[in-house]
Amino acid sequence: MPNFDDTVRINRPWSDWIFLSQTRDRDGGGFHIHNPWGNSTQPQGAADRNRLEIAYHTASGQDKWGQFVLHGPTGNVGLSTANPQARLDVNGTTIIRGDLQVKNGAGTTTVLLDASQGDIRLQGADCAEHFPVLDRAGIDAGSVLVVDEGGLRLCARDYDRRVAGVVSGAGEFKPGIRLGFDGDGDGDTLPIALVGRVRCKVDASFGAIELGDLLTTSPTPGHAMKASDQARAFGAVLGKALEPLAEGQGMITILVCLQ
Repeated sequence: MPNFDDTVRINRPWSDWIFLSQTRDRDGGGFHIHNPWGNSTQPQGAADRNRLEIAYHTASGQDKWGQFVLHGPTGNVGLSTANPQARLDVNGTTIIRGDLQVKNGAGTTTVLLDASQGDIRLQGADCAEHFPVLDRAGIDAGSVLVVDEGGLRLCARDYDRRVAGVVSGAGEFKPGIRLGFDGDGDGDTLPIALVGRVRCKVDASFGAIELGDLLTTSPTPGHAMKASDQARAFGAVLGKALEPLAEGQGMITILVCLQ
């Protein structure tokens, strides 16, 4: 048997509550383990029933409930909250001594907060912000967009200084950070790469694209081209080619750099 410091009591002050508590005569403090199960007036999944709760009993006789809660029907655990809304629901400042890993369903780490290095490591390749777009059906990842009244649309002329950027998410490069995204997949907005690597539609029929070339908008809707005219390129550059394309249309990796 454990060597308890004092008396351990099990009692039922109400018909639907069970208390396990340790009396501490020296300072009046202690803990209650509380399981309010089975009240016939409450549904089984009620948030204020069907849970295991550990509460602190202060020296002045007050019970601080919600210190630790395990909700039976959901399996949710709450710290400093009596009604946990997730598998772990913490109400208050949290300190983690060590790395924090976020894994997907396959067990792959997609986000890592490295405590020793002070790094945030993400799988994605760019930082993107969601913008409203016009004619959403005709726009896909890798398309080059320009600013227009009411939103962004496909580019359709060369050296367009209204260039906004490239739609993120084509190929193997996915956005690592999304700004202005509410998470519900709103069809009226699309992520535009602000910085980093992204796959981009290009048209080499206006000039072969070589590694390191600056890119601008082209007359081909949604495509970039090599910026050969430096005077016209000022203010219309969207990125730098990280892959060549000798002819025709295709998708290449670029480094986003609006200028």
